[in-house]
Amino acid sequence: LFALGLFTQIDGQDAFRIAKLVGDQWVGILEPHPELENSGIFMDIAFYQSEYYVSGNFNPDGLPWDFAKIVEGELEQVGEGVFGAWTGIGSLEVFQGDLYLAGSIPIEEGNIGSHILRWDGENYHSLGPVFYDEFGGFSGTGVNEMKKHEDYIYCSGNFFFFDETPVYGIARWDGNQWCEMFTQEFIQETE
Repeated sequence: LFALGLFTQIDGQDAFRIAKLVGDQWVGILEPHPELENSGIFMDIAFYQSEYYVSGNFNPDGLPWDFAKIVEGELEQVGEGVFGAWTGIGSLEVFQGDLYLAGSIPIEEGNIGSHILRWDGENYHSLGPVFYDEFGGFSGTGVNEMKKHEDYIYCSGNFFFFDETPVYGIARWDGNQWCEMFTQEFIQETE
């Protein structure tokens, strides 16, 4: 169990922004950093390839952009980074051997994909066509939520199309391609 937030202690124990429950005691896993004293929002944590990765909105000068791994209590840059003033990564999921990042990840800011990326431990990868809003432009708020269930990753957000396929704010990824949610097969499964 992890707790992430704007705290320096939890249950009387020193813990800066991120804590892990070990037995019945909280243990801090991130060293205090002066650049994060009054800022830095950590939104999710994942254990991938024997390391802890964190996401959120924490990019003051000299720190990684919104996605990093924790190495000996410090934030360490992951690859070339995820960029942009409008970037914020809210969800991490390990799926089919890779780590998926979702949130507001604008392709216009120099990212290789739009709002959802795959990290294989060495490089970022796009997941095909980018999400668009109902007006045919880029979706400004991106993926609000991402969850893994069985053979899919499900995403919801402020998007209505990927490429020219209508998805109406919810889509699923099977590891190779985006799939429509409201197919006849999906309707039969939910009845």
